[in-house]
Amino acid sequence: MSILCLPTDILNGLVNVISSSPPTPLPLYTIKTRRSSKFGLTGRQTTVSTHDSGEDVFQIYWSARALAVLGEKAAITDVKLGTGKLPGSKLWVWKEQQYEIHRPGSSWKVLSINSGQTVASMSFQYHLTEGSRGHTVRLSQSLDREQGLFVLLIFIYTEARWAENNSAYRVGRHGDAMF
Repeated sequence: MSILCLPTDILNGLVNVISSSPPTPLPLYTIKTRRSSKFGLTGRQTTVSTHDSGEDVFQIYWSARALAVLGEKAAITDVKLGTGKLPGSKLWVWKEQQYEIHRPGSSWKVLSINSGQTVASMSFQYHLTEGSRGHTVRLSQSLDREQGLFVLLIFIYTEARWAENNSAYRVGRHGDAMF
C-alpha cells in the first residue's frame, strides 16, 4: 500500500509520499492549475501533475472536458460512465478497468468493479490546533502505475467538482477548493 499526502488546495501544491509497502522510492509530484479569464469570468483551464523528473503524468483539461494519463488523452464522457450502484457514486473506466467512486461521509473510496475490492481511499486531515494537514490517499498495491495515477486523477477531479457544488468548502487563494 502506498500512502500519499495531497495539498490542502488539491489543485495546486506538492504530493508527498508518506509511506509505501513494500518500501519503494516513490516520486514527488507537483500539481498546478492554470486559470483563464474570458469576459471577466475566471475559470480553470488545465490541471497538470508533473513528476519531479519533469514528466507530466496526468492532466485535466477542464474547459475541453478531457483528461490524460501518461500522455493518453480521453474525453471525460468516454471514461466517466455514469451513476454507480452505491448512492451518489460514479462509474469510471480506464483501459478496461472499471472503478466506482463514492463518498461515504467525509472521505472518498474507490472500488474496482473488476475485482470487487476497495483499491483506494482519500480522507481529509484536520487538526484543531495545527489546522489543515491536507488529503491522505491510500492506494492498493494491486494498482499498477498507470491505474494508480488514473485513480489519483479521479480523486482530484471528483473532489474539485464536489466542492463546487457544496457550500461546506472554503475557497483557496486561487478560488479552488480547500477543506
